[in-house]
Amino acid sequence: MIKIGLIEHEGKYKEALAELDKMDHSAVLPQVYEEKAQLYSHMENWEKAAEYRLLAAELTLGKPAPDFTLKDINGKTVSLKDFHGKVVLLDFWVTWCGPCIHELPELKAIYEKHKHNPDFALISISSDFDDETVAKFVANNEMPWIHIRETEEMQVKFSVIGIPHYTVIDKNGLIREDNLRGDFLPACRSAGRTGFGEHRQTPRVACGSAQ
Repeated sequence: MIKIGLIEHEGKYKEALAELDKMDHSAVLPQVYEEKAQLYSHMENWEKAAEYRLLAAELTLGKPAPDFTLKDINGKTVSLKDFHGKVVLLDFWVTWCGPCIHELPELKAIYEKHKHNPDFALISISSDFDDETVAKFVANNEMPWIHIRETEEMQVKFSVIGIPHYTVIDKNGLIREDNLRGDFLPACRSAGRTGFGEHRQTPRVACGSAQ
């Protein structure tokens, strides 16, 4: 696919969009939408960027979440497959991200609400450059859940275009919601102990109680 990070001016962005328009095979369509969203973001066409983010997200819903095996900031191996049978909330963030920090109280409230629920797991995935930076931030801000650092491969796997980015994976390992932003967090915080993630109420709320 197109190396968006190497494109330097709007003319090249338009050329890249034209190339992406030629790629319509269903197998690559989600990635085409993701890359279009990135290109429109670089061009500061926020409306188009949001449109393609939503299109990409819709194509991932109901599909198996891509597995990963990485070390957490304490050196422990974390594999997504080990959480089969649980609802997993993935939180993509970075320590210097203003919106991520702004949404941290809601994320902490979700953890407190569901930390004793054996069917729920919260995994924060940081794109910081080193574990020490993440570990220090986590300790200073009392974030006692699982923390790992992402790789570029992880960003591609989970279609992470901007942060914060939240993905909800259901008990069967399927993507329930993707490319979510902070407006869905209060619903997660108020979800019942056994209903977390089991009922999709709206395209922007992944954590309502089952009905």
